Amino acid sequence: MPKLPIRQASGELRSVSAMWRIYVERVLPRDAAPMQVQECRRAFYAGVQSVLVDGLMGIGDDSVDEDQALNHLTALHDECEQFAEAVKAGRA
Repeated sequence: MPKLPIRQASGELRSVSAMWRIYVERVLPRDAAPMQVQECRRAFYAGVQSVLVDGLMGIGDDSVDEDQALNHLTALHDECEQFAEAVKAGRA
């Protein structure tokens, strides 16, 4: 899946709701039941919240230096890439 620029065409930074709309267009089946869409949206937002609060906010802590923070972000990215590959292969 191609990477999306952080900025929208308008120049504004992409919001979570904008990322959700892209997810719906690219991932959810067009005939998904309303309950499936609702549960996916909840999980999507919960995932963003989890990364922000439990992941990124902790990086600003004085106990984490810049190299550790970069390594952590890289590991999170790699984990997501591996999961996406597993989904494509039907293993997740």
